[in-house]
Amino acid sequence: MIAYLAYVLAKTGLFILGILPEGISYQIGGFLGLAGYMLDSRHRNVVFKNIRTAFPEMKTEEVKRIARRSFMHFGMIIVDYGKAFVKGPLWFLKRSEMSGYKSVVEYMKKSGKGAIILLAHLGVWEVLSSMCIVESVNINVIARPLKNRFINNLIKEIRERFPQKVIDKMGAVSSIGDILRKNEIVGILADQRAGGRGIFVDFFGKKASTVATPAVLAVKTDTALFPVFGLRVDRSRFRLHVQNKIESSDFKGTFDEKVFGITQRYAHIVEREVKKYPEQYFWMHRRWKSVPRKGALTDKGRL
Repeated sequence: MIAYLAYVLAKTGLFILGILPEGISYQIGGFLGLAGYMLDSRHRNVVFKNIRTAFPEMKTEEVKRIARRSFMHFGMIIVDYGKAFVKGPLWFLKRSEMSGYKSVVEYMKKSGKGAIILLAHLGVWEVLSSMCIVESVNINVIARPLKNRFINNLIKEIRERFPQKVIDKMGAVSSIGDILRKNEIVGILADQRAGGRGIFVDFFGKKASTVATPAVLAVKTDTALFPVFGLRVDRSRFRLHVQNKIESSDFKGTFDEKVFGITQRYAHIVEREVKKYPEQYFWMHRRWKSVPRKGALTDKGRL
């Protein structure tokens, strides 16, 4: 009952934010984020700790400023979903500028197979769908389901209004090969913590557990990885930028050495972008929480 009530409130809230004028709705989104910053001390402290880890020389006032802006940006993301819920994918497309995206389509045509898109918890990653609309390509986004199945289905419904299919993270790896062979795109949030048996790469000067899936797929299927960032340039204006592709052939050594090298390169790319737009990073994620356990992959090899 509580889960369903939360779903009803979420759906109603998204609808209201979706129909309100943009200026008002984004002011509300920013206010909701600021309220979260003030009231949610647990996540606020996580954000403070993460920002200090990434920027140890930063002054306290600047840490607090970035933290506040990060919470407010998260509130604006809720508004983005409201606009997508009510107005559909063309709303995003009309407000997005894009660069570098044709390199993905050209690669797919030349290779005769799909491509892997690497997404990070930075900016507005849903903007990726604008590229798919323009180029009429299908994208399959791997996502971890939310605990509330009603809200999870709502978010899935909103996402699938775009030319994309949401695939449950559990068991997704086994189907990715078939998706790539169908000349479709696979999108993976690739900067998540992967526990004690993940790949421990350098991220802001400290070892951070990272998911292995993108690099493993790149090596096993010889498929290129494209880092993509969707950023907010104004309240309701977005910019999508596709960076240079990463290929397994760029790396030498054993399977593990290639997987580690690919993952480390992507971590450096994300770090560079976060330094440019720290207010748009999801600092609530406990990025440096895990410590290496048996089976983890490090720069010294497999433990």
